[in-house]
Amino acid sequence: MIVRGVGTAIDAGVALDWVRGSLAEGSALAMSMTWQLNSLTSAWLVAPDGSTLAPLLLDNQGRGIKARDADLAAARFLACLSHHGDQILLVEDDLARRGDPRLDEEVAFVEDRVVRWSELEADASHAVALLRSGSSGYPLNAFVCHASARQLGLGPGGQIDDTCQASIVESVDAVLVSVYDAEAYVALASADLISTAVEGAPGA
Repeated sequence: MIVRGVGTAIDAGVALDWVRGSLAEGSALAMSMTWQLNSLTSAWLVAPDGSTLAPLLLDNQGRGIKARDADLAAARFLACLSHHGDQILLVEDDLARRGDPRLDEEVAFVEDRVVRWSELEADASHAVALLRSGSSGYPLNAFVCHASARQLGLGPGGQIDDTCQASIVESVDAVLVSVYDAEAYVALASADLISTAVEGAPGA
């Protein structure tokens, strides 16, 4: 099924393998997220309409997808989740580490790994910008949560300990990772969320 401007529903098994590979390169939080994947049974290729002829083939080869077009698809996808009630997007920085001189104050840490977050809003512009700026894209591990940053215990400069990690994992409704040379995204999400939010979007 294709939802205009958002992307295409894809095989959950294919997506699961791709997402697991990305999470395996992330922090302890990303590794913990693998325990939640079995509850995320809907898979989505978040990319502009017609951007790939083989959505079941997920790889790191670029498809010539323009960043602005991919961002529009991601913005619409995240806006749908925001409308559903999700509140924040968390992004792991795959390059920065605790103590890096260029880090701003709006970060938290999983051991020495850096995590950034953004509140989800109706247009999702800040969240989409974080997808681009919060990670190099190799890999991109991002998590959409239905709890707020405050409810999860996130704070600038704070440590995301085991308790906080468990709260984030429990709150996750969708996991997004990069695909096609970081030109697009693969999302795993709860079936209820997809059916009520994304599939209800105009053009579905």
